Amino acid sequence: MSRYLLKRARWLVLLGIFSGVCFAAEFAWQRSVSVPTGGAGLYRVALDEQAYRRLHQNDLSDVALYDGLGQPLPLANLSAPMSAPQVPTWRKLDWFVLPTVVDASSDADLHVYVERAEDGRLRRLETRLQGASTPLETSSPMANGDWLVDMGERTDARALRVLMPESLSFDWRLRVQGSDDLVHWRWVTDGGLLRLQRGGLRLEQTRVSFAAPPPRYLRLQRVDREPLPEPLAVEAEYCVCAAEQTEQSHQLVQRALEAKDAQAGRFEYAAAGPFPVEAVVLDLQGSADLATVRVFSRAGPENEWRWRGEGTVFQLAAASDTRVALQQGTRDREWRIETTPPLAVAPGVRLSYLPDQYLLMPGANAEVLVALGSAQSQSSAYPLDVALSEVRSREGKDWLPPLLSLGPESVRAGDAALRPIDPPMPWKRWLLWGVLVAGAASVLLMIRQLLRSDGEVPKA
Repeated sequence: MSRYLLKRARWLVLLGIFSGVCFAAEFAWQRSVSVPTGGAGLYRVALDEQAYRRLHQNDLSDVALYDGLGQPLPLANLSAPMSAPQVPTWRKLDWFVLPTVVDASSDADLHVYVERAEDGRLRRLETRLQGASTPLETSSPMANGDWLVDMGERTDARALRVLMPESLSFDWRLRVQGSDDLVHWRWVTDGGLLRLQRGGLRLEQTRVSFAAPPPRYLRLQRVDREPLPEPLAVEAEYCVCAAEQTEQSHQLVQRALEAKDAQAGRFEYAAAGPFPVEAVVLDLQGSADLATVRVFSRAGPENEWRWRGEGTVFQLAAASDTRVALQQGTRDREWRIETTPPLAVAPGVRLSYLPDQYLLMPGANAEVLVALGSAQSQSSAYPLDVALSEVRSREGKDWLPPLLSLGPESVRAGDAALRPIDPPMPWKRWLLWGVLVAGAASVLLMIRQLLRSDGEVPKA
């Protein structure tokens, strides 16, 4: 970024800096952030679990940025407001049966021959053993059927969904491998496909998610090496959301919440900070392998419980699904889990959240401090989004500032900053009432004088 562009951006936030100076609240903790020299001028920093645990206010108004001299610096929340989760989009993929040699004692070498279209899409697949004159059929006793999936040119798929006939029940543990050339394969993930009827409930898991963007080709095989029946369709899941636009990923609170109030089938928990929760993950702790779960939350004891979502969780040998997505994200700190049938042992609850990212402009400061936790702070509105738009007009609309990490924590004012301060004396209100009383007294005095003057009889 040019010096002209950076100078212009700094002027855009000057007014916001002045507004921040007007209110100098004290904070309990601070985290250092090292800023590289000669950088872009604009940077990002994401809150981690420890930072959320230090926040006092649910609206994140007790997050601020200071330089080494204690002067406030511009800071703005870059994350999109929490809303209802976006409905994912699905696209059908091309898939093929890929035989695999099951005779481990054989020295046979399996070769795969493919025919591709001009866009790279697999048009035909042929497999044969080294030295064989004819292609290897899927029905051959030397082979069983795996699934070979062509993911296409898009690299932003986050999951696969396999559609199977409704009449089919299954419980498969899968291993997913990936390749960019159909020759060299690497492990991608493990997952399970499940469809069972139990206790009047239907258990179904037909989705295999990815922790990272998958390669062009995927190979799905059962761990027990039994053949897979042909699916009705294989689809890729995509979702263009704020998380992808800011290179964010969901995090799990490391320490599971323990129930503070437990009854049969109803358990209450307390979160240690205003995490932007989008889902809860239950640790069933072996008490049961199946339950219908309803999730409620509230900001505090003075608020009413609000329904947030529900689902069926299960934990079986081949597959498990203990995640319940919320209908809408929330920063509530109190949670209630209701289960049917009632669980005898309280499950551990882990919160899944999307960390907030902040946009900062440290200027020439090599090290800045992120202040956290205050009972009296108020957020200042810094127009850094304007500065970001200014930079993107030059660098490109998808440009993102470099992401910096929060450094070590140190005490700033400690718990003293978390105690509410006494409200100031309402001297303005008292002054107003004094003026009104004085004015009323003056009017009454004038009326009395007028009445007395009207009552006097003039002498002859």
